[in-house]
Amino acid sequence: MKVLLTGATGTIGGGALRACLAHPQITKVVAFVRRALPEDISSNSKLETAIVEDFSTWSDDLLDQHMDAAAMIWGLGSLSPTHNVDVEYPLAFQEAFIKRRSQQQTPANFRYVHVSGKFVEQDPERKLYFLDAQRKTKVSKGLHDTRAIALADQTDPWWKLIIVRPGGVLPDGFAAGMLVAAMGRNWAINVGTLGAYLAYVAVGGDVDGTIVLNGSIVMKGRELLKGF
Repeated sequence: MKVLLTGATGTIGGGALRACLAHPQITKVVAFVRRALPEDISSNSKLETAIVEDFSTWSDDLLDQHMDAAAMIWGLGSLSPTHNVDVEYPLAFQEAFIKRRSQQQTPANFRYVHVSGKFVEQDPERKLYFLDAQRKTKVSKGLHDTRAIALADQTDPWWKLIIVRPGGVLPDGFAAGMLVAAMGRNWAINVGTLGAYLAYVAVGGDVDGTIVLNGSIVMKGRELLKGF
């Protein structure tokens, strides 16, 4: 099974990359990156990298090389939400891929797994009674989620959208693990647990609904890690 990925040089995307490379059902991971990955990662025989200078433009030639993929994990994002990174780039891929794959006589099922955020608010006009100002700064991600859902609703059933909304993502390790435990499973998650969940969803794991929140991610991710 071939899985596509963005954000491999970041914390979340890097965790997803490691989980995908370790997953027995995934035979090839294609990481779309702006720069080469470290040698200790790029030397993995399951990994292929594709340099993309502009994530807002996806040529037919590039997409045609990966029409055999089963999923995309979109882990590319910004710490301070910006329109191009959090809205323009992911929607450009979705629209281009859907258009190209729809030209196939019988498009194979494809999962687009998008990493968003727990407190993302899709409606910028909505009055929030909890962290209103802070959550409104993430309006770009909320705008993406709204548009992505609308796009999926207009697309044939072969296109499956899953929006994953983790809380605070912390590094792996004992100290961070204790902090996650103290904060509670609805509020924080280790990057390894999140990565395991993203790989699970990409290969076709059961998902209840389009949007998955931190508590569900933590429960399933921990269960998956026990099997490794």
